[in-house]
Amino acid sequence: MGGHSRCRVGAGNDDAPGPLAGAHPGLPDRHPIVAGLGDFEVDDERYTYLRTAPDLVPLATHEHEGVEYPLLWARTYGDARIVYDALGHDAASFASPTHRTIIARAAHWLTD
Repeated sequence: MGGHSRCRVGAGNDDAPGPLAGAHPGLPDRHPIVAGLGDFEVDDERYTYLRTAPDLVPLATHEHEGVEYPLLWARTYGDARIVYDALGHDAASFASPTHRTIIARAAHWLTD
């Protein structure tokens, strides 16, 4: 990911180690997009070894080799609200009802 995009989005990565089976909503009490949601299963790729901005709020994470990595996050950049969703590489990812709920909530939060 290029430097300007990485700055706005809040992270960049060097590795996608393989398929993802489960995701954990991050900090469900800190953000309305994931409020009240539990862990969910999703068939998708995962990204690790991310270099993340300190102000991003993880909305869902996965564990790899004992370390939690964000899959979805929210942040502000100036006056803009940003949500990044690393999931959704193909239709299988959207079979997860929780993932679809997060996408709908994210759209609402971004346009509210």
